[in-house]
Formats: sequence, structure tokens, C-alpha cells
Amino acid sequence: MGKKKNKMTTTQNVFLKDDEISYDTSKIQQKWGNERVIESNKRWENMTQEERHEILQECSDIFVGLSEYIGSEPDRKEVTELMIRWHKFIQNFYNPSLEVLRGLGLMYLHDPEFLEKFQSINPDLPDFLGKAIDCYVGVLEDKWLESQYNVLEQ
Repeated sequence: MGKKKNKMTTTQNVFLKDDEISYDTSKIQQKWGNERVIESNKRWENMTQEERHEILQECSDIFVGLSEYIGSEPDRKEVTELMIRWHKFIQNFYNPSLEVLRGLGLMYLHDPEFLEKFQSINPDLPDFLGKAIDCYVGVLEDKWLESQYNVLEQ
């Protein structure tokens, strides 16, 4: 089991290779459509190199941090805190619906490139990440349903 940590920081960034910051969006466009990719690219292009490095470091810290909790429950407080950070990380690029968040969890499990990247952190990370995302999105869905029910009661 992992130990409790506040904001985790690693010296290594598993998402940067040779200090390059670029990514191929063609597969993402095929899966998710152009609108989200265009929005994401626009936001990325408007960032400074330093902002890009910080965002990718946060991404690395989140996934490396999650790997420390493999074997624990996906609804553990520390895992939930990392999932909140993950959600905020995604919002650097676009505002995802709950359906998109859940879809990312599936993509992380089944897309060979994501699978390889996450397995390089820890071979069990893709499975745990899928469970953590599913749990996190389930909580968000429950909260949304509760808010809708409260609106209907008024």
C-alpha cells in the first residue's frame, strides 16, 4: 500500500522525451472528433514553454503518484485527490463531460500507446487507473443525479 503524501513531485517526467513537447493528434481526432482537438491545440499553442513543462510535470506526478496506491481501494482519499488533480489537468485542454472522462479511462486501458506509457510507470497502473477513473466518475455522476433530483423536488 502507498503512503500518504501531499502534492507529489517527481524529478523525472515520464511524458517528456528529450525535452520535446509535442504530440500526434491524429488518433485522438479519429476517436474524439475535431472540435475537442482544435480546442486542445489552441490552448496548448497559447501556452509558454514553461507552462507546457509545468502541465506535463503535473501529469507525470499524477500518474506516478497513482502508481503508489496500486493495491489499495480506488475510492481511497489519496486516490480521489489524485483523480481531482487529473480532472483539473484535463481541463487545461478542454472541459470534459463525465462521458468523456469515463471514455478516457477506457482509452487508457485499451489504446496501445497509453497502455505502454502507463505500464512503463507500473505494469498494473492501467488496470488501477481504469478502476480509479470509474470510481471517480461514478461519484461525480451520483452528485449530478442528486443535484438534478433536488431541482425536480423544488
